[in-house]
Amino acid sequence: QQIDKLSPTALAIRATPSVLSADYVLLGLVFFSRSSASSRFTGVTVNLSQLTPVGQGDYLLNVTGLTPFTPYEYKVACLTSRGQTVYGNTLTVVTQEAAPTGPPTILSFAANSSTSLRITWAPPAVDQRNGLITLYNLYVTRNTSNNTATVTLPEQADRSFVIGNLQRFTVYNVQ
Repeated sequence: QQIDKLSPTALAIRATPSVLSADYVLLGLVFFSRSSASSRFTGVTVNLSQLTPVGQGDYLLNVTGLTPFTPYEYKVACLTSRGQTVYGNTLTVVTQEAAPTGPPTILSFAANSSTSLRITWAPPAVDQRNGLITLYNLYVTRNTSNNTATVTLPEQADRSFVIGNLQRFTVYNVQ
């Protein structure tokens, strides 16, 4: 068995059925899977006609609709004319990371001085991160201007930043 990561939400599982004696007819494969959020394996039977043959006796199944940056476990059994075989070794794979599906939460936004603002935020909700947060972009725009300044900040324990050199008595938009 081999698992290839196709995208943050898709995998390709390549299975090699075990050698069967001549009186067994291979009808399909049974794919067992579970995510890190589940304690039980779920089995899906796939007929040979639904699998893509690759190489010498190997079959490929594309699995979609997965959650980004989530561990999954897979194991495969053969479905033969005489029933289901025991399943093979369990393989574990973590799907690829994706961009967060939710924004950070602004916790506070206050004047630090007459020309500076302090912004403090929390990361996106855990189920919306889709991977490791490595940096944040702050976008600062003066209300009377279309020019936006971008500040890129690395992920850090103290998620706050002081925006300085602002004009007094001016409204700013910060995202």
